[in-house]
Amino acid sequence: MALIGLDIGTKKTGISIAYKPYIVATDLPIIFESRQEQLIGKILEIILREKAEKIIIGVPLDMKGSDTAASLKIRAIGERLLRAVGDKLITEIVYIDEAMSSKRAGEYLKGKKDSKLDDAIASKIILQEYINNL
Repeated sequence: MALIGLDIGTKKTGISIAYKPYIVATDLPIIFESRQEQLIGKILEIILREKAEKIIIGVPLDMKGSDTAASLKIRAIGERLLRAVGDKLITEIVYIDEAMSSKRAGEYLKGKKDSKLDDAIASKIILQEYINNL
């Protein structure tokens, strides 16, 4: 059983994973996919392979903590993932505010050669914050 963290973007999606006893999040390879159906299929493969019990998805909320147009699109993807999993696994989706995760990822990568890793680092930050609050 595992926890999966997602930082869903328009062109690429960062994915991270944590195994029981859920101490540390590790990033997985970024999914470079802008087509929603293909993205959902690729994420679903990981969810089923890892037998994920929870999927932690970062959503960009506004300064008041309300949904934005982007967060509503991300929530819709999350709901489609949950329907796609169906009764294959007992899986729960948890949405958390991704505020500052991308900025913190950028700061971490400042001066590093491969800044394309920002989504992977952001997903790791999102999942690690969830784990730290368990």
